[in-house]
Amino acid sequence: MSGEIHDSSGGMAEEEKSRTVGRDSERLSDETIELFRDIEAMLSYYKVSENQQFFDQMNQAITERDRDNYILQLQSLAGTDISSDAYIPFNRETLHRHMLEVIDRLRLLPEFPWGVMQIYKILDESEEATSKSHGPLFAKKINEDVDYDTQNLFFNHVMKKIRSNTALTSADIKFIYHDALSDFVFDERLFPVIDVVRQQRKKHLKVDAAITMECRIDEVAMSGSEINDRTKVYIGPLFLGGMPLVPDILKKLSNVPDVFLDFPKKMLRRGSMFIGGKDQKMLENEIRANDGDILPEAEDLMDSHEFIVSQREKTVKVIRLSVASLGFTGGASTIDIYERAISLGLSLCPAEMGPYLRINDPGNGSGNHYYVAMEPILNIDQEPSIFSIKNNSDGQKSLGATWAEDDHLWGTQAEFVFVQPDYD
Repeated sequence: MSGEIHDSSGGMAEEEKSRTVGRDSERLSDETIELFRDIEAMLSYYKVSENQQFFDQMNQAITERDRDNYILQLQSLAGTDISSDAYIPFNRETLHRHMLEVIDRLRLLPEFPWGVMQIYKILDESEEATSKSHGPLFAKKINEDVDYDTQNLFFNHVMKKIRSNTALTSADIKFIYHDALSDFVFDERLFPVIDVVRQQRKKHLKVDAAITMECRIDEVAMSGSEINDRTKVYIGPLFLGGMPLVPDILKKLSNVPDVFLDFPKKMLRRGSMFIGGKDQKMLENEIRANDGDILPEAEDLMDSHEFIVSQREKTVKVIRLSVASLGFTGGASTIDIYERAISLGLSLCPAEMGPYLRINDPGNGSGNHYYVAMEPILNIDQEPSIFSIKNNSDGQKSLGATWAEDDHLWGTQAEFVFVQPDYD
């Protein structure tokens, strides 16, 4: 005993201070840091920004180091709505499934953060948390450390899988190839990473297609010689060097359920539809009843004596092809496009196909625009014209018409609908 007199309250204060300093110096594992960053990103997907009670409960759970209460608060989100403020590359059910995965990770976590401020400090120090090596895949393309704190749980989730060579799911693959991926990653430094990942995935197209389309790898064909009776997915062109990939290529592909000219974005559009049995007035009324517009130039063609309707209903198989998919690399004239399609065994559409396509195409704000491959009809100005189907991104959908002289030059992205024979 030294004989020194200690103030009991002061001693307790010093003890609490010491315990607090110990907590301040506590170093969370990278696993814990990544998990709570994922949770923060996930919360942005739910409509909880104005739910102060929810955040108070979350903060209290962290302050008290109450893991069960924290998990309970996360589970309460299962019945709430998804926020409309951010793009989410999956539906509500998938998001809830990811929430369950996060909860499972929480339960297995060997440690739990002691306080709210520690979490915020960790989340703010993203540079330190993400300065780990990203592996050889990115080393040659990225000269600086990439900050993966994009506030996008799914992006972080997929990148971790790629860096650790973990098998990707169908949702992962669709996410990587999504046209709008860079629109919601936000950090421009990550754009080169996205490009590299997509380039690397080209080596795994068969695997990606098999996972995405839920089939076996040996049921995916990437050349004409690989197409057989068991093929469920074909990836590749129809033409090479201006010639069909193989003789009767469309016939060989007629029983292949899914054909991609460019996986996974450009799927060959094929189908069947009913035409006939309706007169001009009935067609016009049905288009308008489906919230479609008939532009003046289309009305002009429908009023022509060359516009003929079938008296009886029949089934027609149709296929939609771009100028590029027909093997033209620099555009082509109307006559060249028609002749190339006919060489594949396709036929031109009857004129009435235009209104029927407008009726059958829901539009859905797709923003696409295509043409009916048909014998041109002279418009009021005696100009040869064909029908066009327009689906604007604002939801407006219309039946139009455009000039189609024999020597009219079409760009490679222009798409035409043809009649496909019944190969059965």
